[in-house]
Amino acid sequence: GRVMSKSDVSTIPDSPLQAFVLVVQTDKFDSLLEEVGFKQASEGGFGRLGFSLEESVFEKYVEASTTTNQDGDYEVQVPRGSYLLCIANIDLATRSGMFPAFVEGCVEVSTKEGRQTILDVFLQFGRVTSQ
Repeated sequence: GRVMSKSDVSTIPDSPLQAFVLVVQTDKFDSLLEEVGFKQASEGGFGRLGFSLEESVFEKYVEASTTTNQDGDYEVQVPRGSYLLCIANIDLATRSGMFPAFVEGCVEVSTKEGRQTILDVFLQFGRVTSQ
């Protein structure tokens, strides 16, 4: 897939975003939010979250992760199931400051056995969406 910063101006194209991509099983996500002290608004969805993720919580809940390349491309492999794919900011200047990672938001995705799922994700005004 690809992570892009979505432009709100029709004459300016979307641009690749360097980010930390995290995949969490859907049934574990409420526990993750509880552990980081985030109160999820029932009608708010997952697109705009905004919380810090420490390395200990990451290790406990994150099924797979990667960073995007300079073109915004990413690839993760997970077993069949339902997941939240989350976009987090990282310190790209040093690459040493992975944690705490600031999770902007997530999108829901389901994977099927033996099938590749390609998901392009967009960040605009602090909200994560997919196409």
